[in-house]
Amino acid sequence: METRSGWSFNPFIRASKLKAPTTSLLPPMALLCYYCKLMFSSEAVVRPRFFRPYQHFHQTFEELVESANADCRICAMRLKLLSSKDRDTLEGSNHVHFNVFNEHSNFTLDDEQKSGHDDLNQGPFDRVCGIDFEYCPVDEKDELKVQSSLAILSLQESKPYISDMVAREASNNSQTSKDIADFWLNSCRQDHDECRSFPITGAKPKRVLDLGQGKHISPRLCMTKNLPASFKYATLSHVWGRSQPLRLVMASYDAMQEGLDVSLLPQNFRDAMEVSRRLGVRYIWIDSLCILQDSEVDWQEQARDMGDIYQNAEVNIAAARPLESEGLFFYGRKSRAIPCVVEAKWTNAKNESYSISSSFDWHFDITESPLLSRAWVTQELVLARRVLYFAEGQMFWECYQRQANEMYPQNIPLLTGRKLTTNPEYVYGRMRLHDEKQRPFREYLLWDLILQRYTAAELTFPEKDKLIAIASVGQKLGIYDELIAGLWRKRLPYQLLWRIMPPASRPVQWQAPSWSWASVNGKIDPQVSENYFLWQPTRKKQRQEDILIRVVDIAMAHQENDTRKRLLSASLQLWGPMVQGKLRKEDTNPDSTLFRFGTENVLVQFRHDEFTLPDIERAYTLILVLHTLDEGYPEYYGLWIEPSELIPGQWVRIGFCNIIQYIWKGNIDNFERMLKRGLKDVSNVHDIDFTNKDTVPRYLISLV
Repeated sequence: METRSGWSFNPFIRASKLKAPTTSLLPPMALLCYYCKLMFSSEAVVRPRFFRPYQHFHQTFEELVESANADCRICAMRLKLLSSKDRDTLEGSNHVHFNVFNEHSNFTLDDEQKSGHDDLNQGPFDRVCGIDFEYCPVDEKDELKVQSSLAILSLQESKPYISDMVAREASNNSQTSKDIADFWLNSCRQDHDECRSFPITGAKPKRVLDLGQGKHISPRLCMTKNLPASFKYATLSHVWGRSQPLRLVMASYDAMQEGLDVSLLPQNFRDAMEVSRRLGVRYIWIDSLCILQDSEVDWQEQARDMGDIYQNAEVNIAAARPLESEGLFFYGRKSRAIPCVVEAKWTNAKNESYSISSSFDWHFDITESPLLSRAWVTQELVLARRVLYFAEGQMFWECYQRQANEMYPQNIPLLTGRKLTTNPEYVYGRMRLHDEKQRPFREYLLWDLILQRYTAAELTFPEKDKLIAIASVGQKLGIYDELIAGLWRKRLPYQLLWRIMPPASRPVQWQAPSWSWASVNGKIDPQVSENYFLWQPTRKKQRQEDILIRVVDIAMAHQENDTRKRLLSASLQLWGPMVQGKLRKEDTNPDSTLFRFGTENVLVQFRHDEFTLPDIERAYTLILVLHTLDEGYPEYYGLWIEPSELIPGQWVRIGFCNIIQYIWKGNIDNFERMLKRGLKDVSNVHDIDFTNKDTVPRYLISLV
């Protein structure tokens, strides 16, 4: 296979000679429009953050688009920060405010401080660190519609992160991009203690593609049992295309061991092979070419080991470009991949050159890419030790000690130390799965966060893969616990209190028991998690929690001769307080989840798992799971349930419930009176316990 220019294979490269890509040239000053130049000249409007910006930008949304298209760097970054919904909101807007804020401004002013706000704009200021923008509608000047911000670093602060070499090359298929990728991988191998100490345990792939050692790449399928034990391989994370002419099937097995016809491969596959060879990794694993696609047995074996395959790879190559793109490489680099450097000429603040950047490049180019819409990819990217992303604007890198891109090859300044793959907003650091000291504090929290990303993605066969495609993450987290239909046994009461986010549906074909998040298709929110309070020890002391249910028995049945232990059925036997009553809408808002419940008119949250409204003619049943008292405010959490239509004497979950004090204390008092009265209809209850000291009856039920 002929390689494309730039990433051609060089077998004589020596990792020890690689250094961080640097340049003696400063990045060029950015092209700015008239309005953006004004922000960095005359008097700087430097104020505490979250104090309402008051300086007008005098630029309509249409002018913003026009300016961005004319290559104003700041306008281009501002436009990128606006979602399609934001853009629809701002059509015709002619009020844009901005505010340059300093590093000591992360607080809200009280009334006394606000009254003296004129002093806040006096300098000189030693350091500024950002610009906030507000976009307001045409006729309602003071109504906030959309807010966004950009970060400011002095050029001196930015120098360790910046490389201007990408500015001179329109493609990532270039010598510069190649050198940056070499630097990332080899410096990680040599200098990153966390990455080097990561244990290589578990299974390696059964088969890989041997890319050879000659000048041209000639891939062939090979069995890893015939390779040295120390062989290294790359993996590929990608979105399956509609057409894939060449796949590994029984009929093509022998021929692919002789060699692959690369003309039949998608461009992503060909480019990934080229990148792997250029990085000095001779073997690569690609799912559709290394797993027999017409053998259920082979697929089950490989699916079981999928987590190990990605975790043990030398590097994971991730194709994060848009679906319509051809391959990993692009040839018209967008200007946003070039550092935006401006020279300030303020009269009341420190004048020097500044680098303007957005902390959302990772979000837009990686998190919101089509790649992250595939549920299997969540597991792949979380478990891989090193990930080299090929995105639309530039390459990105992620390992345990570095998050970088071509603009900032050493580290992305605003994101250093964050775990970015599955949720760029949380800041507890990349998953140090091998670090025993880290586990007690974030094991369950990490699971919750990963689960939110996973359930927001799509599966081709959710009825088969919903639990399987995330199972390896649960194993590798190192939690000393057992997953029960996707919920952790030791935290089961908390784990039951998930809620679904719109849009969502419960499929006709069974995927999991109704009490498991895997029974619905849609993004879930764990809602109640004691892990949140691990990070607020002072508040933890003020919060009291009482688990109201007791798990008596857990029964599960798995498919025989299935190496992945596919779940066929599961049920819980629970003791807990229950209450019944009719529901009626509290207000006319069709999206409201607040209803009046029972004869006591208790205000409750009714969040149906399929977002259907309750039938006002029938009674609904609630089983209470948790009672909390947080700074004097009581809350109850529970599950809406109903008798199963398929299994007599069993119950199924239909939704999530939250009951709080709201404005008046009587809401909780009224609800607790209902609890003490218990159920009128006990036809589906196995047993009743009236001996509890608080006189609230408990009922024994089966939940399926």
